[in-house]
Amino acid sequence: MKQGLSKVIDKFNAFAKSDWYIALVAAVVFAGWVSGYWAAFLCVLAVICALPLFTSDSNRTILAFFFHVTFIIGHEHHDLGAYWWLLFFLIPLLGGVVFQTIRFRRGYDWGILSPRRIKGQNCFLLLMAVPFALGGVTRSHEKPLVVLIAFLLFLLIGVFYSFLMAGTYRREDKKTLPDYVLKCLISLGAVISLQLLTFYLRLGSMDDILYCIKWKFHDLGWGGPNNIGLMYTLTIPAAFYYCTRQSKLTPLFVLLGVLELGLLVSTGSRGAIFVVLFALPAILLYVMAVTPNKLAYGVSLCAVLLVGVGLLVWKADKVIPAMADRFALGFSANGRFENEYPKALDAIKHYPVFGAGWDYLMGTNFSDGYTPFWFHSTALQVASMMGVFGFLVYAVWFFQRYRVFYLQRKDRRIMFLFVSTLLFGTYSMVDTGFFSPTFLVMVLIMQFAAEVNLPENKGYALPRRWVQPKPKEPADLD
Repeated sequence: MKQGLSKVIDKFNAFAKSDWYIALVAAVVFAGWVSGYWAAFLCVLAVICALPLFTSDSNRTILAFFFHVTFIIGHEHHDLGAYWWLLFFLIPLLGGVVFQTIRFRRGYDWGILSPRRIKGQNCFLLLMAVPFALGGVTRSHEKPLVVLIAFLLFLLIGVFYSFLMAGTYRREDKKTLPDYVLKCLISLGAVISLQLLTFYLRLGSMDDILYCIKWKFHDLGWGGPNNIGLMYTLTIPAAFYYCTRQSKLTPLFVLLGVLELGLLVSTGSRGAIFVVLFALPAILLYVMAVTPNKLAYGVSLCAVLLVGVGLLVWKADKVIPAMADRFALGFSANGRFENEYPKALDAIKHYPVFGAGWDYLMGTNFSDGYTPFWFHSTALQVASMMGVFGFLVYAVWFFQRYRVFYLQRKDRRIMFLFVSTLLFGTYSMVDTGFFSPTFLVMVLIMQFAAEVNLPENKGYALPRRWVQPKPKEPADLD
């Protein structure tokens, strides 16, 4: 009996470490979203991701959970107050981490957080909690409890990131982590594409679909057209990364990448579309240069693009007018210069040092009472909410984040994660995104996969001469 149970656990652990496990997580997410019973399926997802923590010493299922969990939400994401109780399903995950640490004697290299060894991205992620706390200190807070919660959540994210850095010290765990994160991006790209296709099918007719595209009436519950666009800036490069590997599935990844591109265009999210289209030629040419499957890649890419162009020509009389009004706006700010940007500059003018704080104008974007006011620009968001002090800390953090990628520029996996974060970050400069909890956690997981692979002697937060112990003076021989 005991031996049989041990074999079952071993098989389950092997499954939890396989690609099929990520596919299962994706299937649960899509099933929850499409059925409308997303809250019940979220509970199932939490259990699925918590179980391996009780049976093995691998903690990657936590990453899979946080990567996918938001996209199960089929309910209007600005009206989630009644679902606060779902936070209790974090308890099995946290309990699993504690149990895993005790049961499997999972070690943690806490020395990696010492001043001599802490990496730059990790260090300044933790330090960003300081301007979060000081934001709005020079004005009377409208919602001090909300500000405190925001600070604690950001601090918790930094602490959890540090926990993952300290707990991922085995060579094999580090080496395979970028692949795992890229597979999660592939999974998410497929799920979001299925959701968007389902959304279009539910509209009922081609005229309704084109009307939706023309006026950007997309609503997947967890987000609208610009949120979908932000996600595709992350997932499209991942699809093409897998075309660079020796695989019989190259045509499938080409199809997925081009499908995501087509669906991105259908969202009308101009910023995301322009950013991706600007980078796409370089991505496609690079893949062609390095892929061992040149024939399969080239033929499948041409075939998929020809089919796409053929469909566009077939319905050109309806599709082009629907898209024309949207793209006629070009690079226009769509009201940002009249609404959001003046408010950001006003906050900077009145609260220049520490900013207006994260409760400034809170809830006025969507009248929900809890969403921060989004200025549709990461730079203005930081400067207005956290002032010059926060902007300077963020600037150093920004440098450290991209420095991680530069120091590993010879690793193709890391470079494709860099491309994803760069496209996302570029679009976030003219939209919301970076500080939205969903996207922040995802980008930090991608950063973690890169930073944990830094060589021991690279990427430190502080110059070596500041923290290196001074050599001892030679003993006096006289």
